[in-house]
Amino acid sequence: MIDLHCHLLPGVDDGASSISESLEMARIAVHEGIHTAVATPHFHPGIYDNSIRSLQATFTEFTHALVKANIPLKVRLAGEVRLTEQIINALPASEIPMLGTYKGNDVLLLELPYSHIPPGTENLLQWLNRRGVIPMIAHPERNREIMQNVNAISRLTKGAVLFQLTIGSFAGSFGVKAYETAIALAKKGHLDVLSTDAHNLKRRPPLTKVGLSEVRKWIGDERTHSAIEELPRAIIS
Repeated sequence: MIDLHCHLLPGVDDGASSISESLEMARIAVHEGIHTAVATPHFHPGIYDNSIRSLQATFTEFTHALVKANIPLKVRLAGEVRLTEQIINALPASEIPMLGTYKGNDVLLLELPYSHIPPGTENLLQWLNRRGVIPMIAHPERNREIMQNVNAISRLTKGAVLFQLTIGSFAGSFGVKAYETAIALAKKGHLDVLSTDAHNLKRRPPLTKVGLSEVRKWIGDERTHSAIEELPRAIIS
């Protein structure tokens, strides 16, 4: 499996707090079947003021530690970007980290607020499309507005967009409503990529087996494989 969304880097956001925790999370990830992970620390102005440049030293230290610990996990660096107005200024300045490319366009992991879909989101998504960027919406099944009415996701489908659902949602890790919403979105075809969104060892480790077993019940082996291997590989290749 290729995990396109996880918070493995230590001490840069609300993910791993130390290099030792990062390494133990990496060990678990490998045991759970993950061979490649994209570290996606939060990019949220005023809360997590990260940049690719500021993260590079930590990322390099982490990659060296993986080799030293003999953990066979390939890692890359990108980011989970919060939907804010700052995107409009940051994109032309090349300050926004991309996951990779798909069909000739950059792919951006974009996080909505958990409470709602902000007014103007549709316009921002189309603005990104016009500039050669495909937004990949992170964990829409945990957005309260979508949980209350799954059809609200239609507001996000006016242009080119991908949806990344969290494996743990299918295991019930985020509650019954997130579980039900994840299934509903998957059945409607709004599931392109499955990721762990792992943050730590205690509450949100990079577990996959239970959730993926549940996913396969609803969408089958072929679509599940596409979401954890084929499409992620196409994006990062």
